[in-house]
Amino acid sequence: MQTAQLQEEANSSSRDNNNLPKQPTKTAKIMEETKKIPTRQIILDVVLLYSCAVGFELLCQLVGPVERGFFCNDESIRYPYRSSTVSGNALFLYCFNIVLITVLLVEWYRLSRVDGDQGHYSEYEIGRSKINKMVVRTFIFYGYFQIAFGLTYILTDLTKISVGRLRPHFLAICQPNVNLTSCQNSEIFVDTYKCLGLNPSKLRDARLSFWSGHSSLSMVSSTFAVLYLQCRLHGLLPSQVLLPVLQMSIMGMGMFISYSRIYDNMHHWSDVLVGMTVGIFMATLIAVYVAKLFSTRNREAISYEERSTTSSIANNNNLVV
Repeated sequence: MQTAQLQEEANSSSRDNNNLPKQPTKTAKIMEETKKIPTRQIILDVVLLYSCAVGFELLCQLVGPVERGFFCNDESIRYPYRSSTVSGNALFLYCFNIVLITVLLVEWYRLSRVDGDQGHYSEYEIGRSKINKMVVRTFIFYGYFQIAFGLTYILTDLTKISVGRLRPHFLAICQPNVNLTSCQNSEIFVDTYKCLGLNPSKLRDARLSFWSGHSSLSMVSSTFAVLYLQCRLHGLLPSQVLLPVLQMSIMGMGMFISYSRIYDNMHHWSDVLVGMTVGIFMATLIAVYVAKLFSTRNREAISYEERSTTSSIANNNNLVV
């Protein structure tokens, strides 16, 4: 009798336990929190950014630069024409690839050696494979670079057509219908003249000296890559010298592209200096204040356990999304 009563109590307890809600496993919890990547928003942002850039470029082509005069004894615009050491295509190839390759290599290194399966940079990484994590991170970092590059490109184009400063080889391209020999030693300002040069595209380009587009675009790319390396690799490499060497190499390439414009007689030294300054400023502005690369959260990998206890962080914009 007593044995039957104990068996009945055991069965009742088992039924009660079965009626209790099951606690989700860690894997199930991760899968529940896996967020869908906002592909539509990303595409719209990219289209908007490059639509603005292309629109401004078409506007600049349509309006054309300001046509300025020159002093007859101005030696700074009497240099011979030289072809570019770094062509426009080579410039864009460098700008887009230096950041993309840097991001891919660094994130592969972090996922393989540092973060492992627990570290997450963005909430969109939760529950994803390493390859998918790399894709998410590449979208994030390269997307911020695209913002910096696009804004720099727009500002450069607007400034060029608004200022219309003459390049050092202007007279060699323009070949004005003015006797420059007779007034070479006088400060006569020539504002009424006609260019006899037969190449319209070169004539237009000869009025686009300020500021240097090669300098601003190469430096915004190099500076962003250097800041990104500092954020993502500081203290994580086996050698303390390796990171500064990598950063110096990237900055050196950007500076070489900038300085080549002086040698090629494409820009005055002040054009190059201002272009470099603008590129460095724009990269720093986007990296530090928009992407917030150096915020406290971005210096550490966030584990799943930390994130589960600090879910409110996402509402304070501390998670990159």
